Amino acid sequence: MVSKKTGLQAYANMKALMTKHVSGVKGYCDRTCQNAWKLPVKYASALDAWNHIPTQYRHTDPRLAPIGVPHFWHSPGDNYGHVALQSDKKGIVISTDAPTSNYVGEVPLTWFKTHWGKTYLGWGSMYNDVLLDAHEMPN
Repeated sequence: MVSKKTGLQAYANMKALMTKHVSGVKGYCDRTCQNAWKLPVKYASALDAWNHIPTQYRHTDPRLAPIGVPHFWHSPGDNYGHVALQSDKKGIVISTDAPTSNYVGEVPLTWFKTHWGKTYLGWGSMYNDVLLDAHEMPN
């Protein structure tokens, strides 16, 4: 199945949460990103979602990530991981709890390593078993 929304639309949905300064997203990175894509909540965590992406839809070079695709992080002992969507700017993602807990913000990809000690896993061109319609590249 291919997504009915595009990466630009998913990014715009996340950006609206940031612009409106919506709170209540603490610990809900995966659910918030899935909702931005208008996908049903399928997996229990960002790490679970990453682990269900088939190898051919996993990518390790963040410079090749189109707008709206999910990026994933993990650290030892963390059962949940983290996910954020590619922004319309190179090297920047839009995320829950970053840089401020309980809100959506835009931060560099490196922010999660620096502030939370998380290792970058990669980005997916599939999310919740749905192929993503994301082709626009960030500026």
